[in-house]
Amino acid sequence: MDIFRPETEEYRMRKDDYTITISKKGSMRYLKYNGIVYSMLDSEHPYTHSYHDYFLPLPLLYDKPRILMIGLGGGTIPYNLVKMYGSKVSVDVIEPNKDMAEICRKFLPNGKMGFNLIASDGISHLKGSTDKYDIIMLDAYVDGNIPEEFLQDDFIRLASDSLTKDGILAVNYAMDYFWMYVYMRRLSRSFKVSRIGHILFGNYILICSKSMGRKEIKGRILMGMKPDKENSFLIERFRSL
Repeated sequence: MDIFRPETEEYRMRKDDYTITISKKGSMRYLKYNGIVYSMLDSEHPYTHSYHDYFLPLPLLYDKPRILMIGLGGGTIPYNLVKMYGSKVSVDVIEPNKDMAEICRKFLPNGKMGFNLIASDGISHLKGSTDKYDIIMLDAYVDGNIPEEFLQDDFIRLASDSLTKDGILAVNYAMDYFWMYVYMRRLSRSFKVSRIGHILFGNYILICSKSMGRKEIKGRILMGMKPDKENSFLIERFRSL
């Protein structure tokens, strides 16, 4: 069983203020930034049973969604989006740290991304682009915290302006529980906000829609997901949305 296997380090990048490692334990690979797991992949199963999985059903809300991911990490979410939906999705990923882009290629199987990687920061990209996205996913962290600029009203307005009329902003929130409600109130000025929690990891995915209520979101996703033993945990979570 994988639980009894030792975790072995495969790669290490050491910089002045951070260290990034890639390690393996059984079928699982982990990318860690200063010891914090930023990404994981399971070579035997489509899901990692981490918070990353809760982003994956969102393309079911659209026909052929255009997706913007802010924050690359090791590329778990955009990699699995392309793996699951293929040409039905178009995925742009914003990442300002060139070291993360380099190590992502070492982390992903055969170094194949399958998505468009843009060397920029999220705020600058949204300000300088006229593109409209169906889904914007925010999973940007530095030393365990979302950068302050992504928690403010200016970013929320930028995100809303960059979405289609029925677009969704989905945020991975894993910080102070009290301040999550402050953030949700800010988001609610521009969006209809609901959330899904991952109990084990302490992450909440905030689903912020410009037009769809939680009942419509839940209905479309549950209708689009074909039940199997691999996704039963996701179906259960979205049923509770």
